[in-house]
Amino acid sequence: YADVANKSKRGKPLIDEMTSSPIQSQGMSITEVIKSLSLRQREIGFVNSEFLAQMQSYKIGRYMVYFESFRNPQYYTSGVQFTEPQSKEEALARYGKYAEAVWVRSLERSVLRQGADAKCNICPAFMPAVEETVAWGNWLIAMNPFPGTAEDHFVLINQEHRPQISIDEPVIREAIEFVSQTPGVRLLYNGVAASIKEHLHFNGMFNQFAIEGGYVHFISHKGEVKISELADWPSIGFIFESENKQALAKTVGQF
Repeated sequence: YADVANKSKRGKPLIDEMTSSPIQSQGMSITEVIKSLSLRQREIGFVNSEFLAQMQSYKIGRYMVYFESFRNPQYYTSGVQFTEPQSKEEALARYGKYAEAVWVRSLERSVLRQGADAKCNICPAFMPAVEETVAWGNWLIAMNPFPGTAEDHFVLINQEHRPQISIDEPVIREAIEFVSQTPGVRLLYNGVAASIKEHLHFNGMFNQFAIEGGYVHFISHKGEVKISELADWPSIGFIFESENKQALAKTVGQF
């Protein structure tokens, strides 16, 4: 967990301007872009409103327990399945005001698939046409169709197809920058436990987690970075804090 007090291209891009528009061109903050994207993806049916309605949460002592019956690994590891429109007219009949964008994405992604080496559910080539993305630097923002929270659960996807375990200092630096530009967001990296191990990504949420209220024990300073550890939590955890984002990224990367 890297705290920056809430206070550019690598590899071959997998998209073009029609597939995903950059945040800078939309005149909104990252938070506004994510919430707007979340609304559109619910309206079009990519994020299933029935899933969101099934979520149950319970507070037990200092812990929060979430029950989400739809998060069956049999489904979310194989990805969502949508029948692609075969014509612009079919797209219009099915998706109304979103038809033009869906049809354009369908055509572009069919071209991308021709040059793809292997199927990857979070590479744009294999995303369904109803799935919309927004570009941020080396990354794509997309909504999670199997959300772990009803509060705009998104995925930050590296534009380069690289393994989930390939996280390094530049990636950490970019993640810290994203968090610093998006007040209230939490980025989660689940490493090799991720359901999609072949493509580097983070999950993003706007929820506050119980672990953030845990007691910490100071260990030491490394330059401008304060390092502590969780003192009363069932799992091992370390906390890195600094106002210097570069120093923070370097220390976390070395750790």
